[in-house]
Amino acid sequence: MAKKEHVPAILVLFLVMGGLGALGSVGVIAIRMWRSYERGETLPIRESSTSASVTDPTTPLDVKLASADGAFRREGAEQLYGYYVPKTDIRQGQYKLADIALGAQDDFATYTASGDMAGWAPVMAVFADTARPPAPSMEGTGNRFPVLPSRYSVVGDTITFSGHDEKVGNIEFSGKLDLVKIGHYIALNEGSSEPVMTGDLTINGKVYPKVDFTYDPGD
Repeated sequence: MAKKEHVPAILVLFLVMGGLGALGSVGVIAIRMWRSYERGETLPIRESSTSASVTDPTTPLDVKLASADGAFRREGAEQLYGYYVPKTDIRQGQYKLADIALGAQDDFATYTASGDMAGWAPVMAVFADTARPPAPSMEGTGNRFPVLPSRYSVVGDTITFSGHDEKVGNIEFSGKLDLVKIGHYIALNEGSSEPVMTGDLTINGKVYPKVDFTYDPGD
């Protein structure tokens, strides 16, 4: 791996704060930012100007809400923040499903309409363009891009998602979350090798049944 030229100033600040004993959300965020930087891969960054409170993504927060048109729904207290990586190699041409990304509870409370979702959403499918190299650092998203939802529902241990992207087409997902396992790995801020989510994925009419997903807290 090529040596990185510099470390972004904001990352240095977070790491210093974490080193000085600033616990809670700052420590968690610092670890996740550094992990992503070291791997040289970044996921889509929030581009919405909507402000959300930065709560510790390991702390339960009861949320029960739905958008006015019923397209976006979240009910539950469990934190699900992280990236759910398929164990199956799923591709649409040169585009490979990298993960299904879920936001923290305060993200669900803030992003409740399609107008809030400017390049980022609390539920989205993330694809990698295998014809392009990954990002060399935290600057930019490299070969990754999100498919934003037209609808999603995360209620208890059940998740559904629908979205469309001009490159990969129509996407639908319906799955079950293992809340006990997810809570365990979130508390440890560690990834899993065992499945924590299983569901049926459909891309442009092609069905991938019973796809298993592992958990990654910050890739």
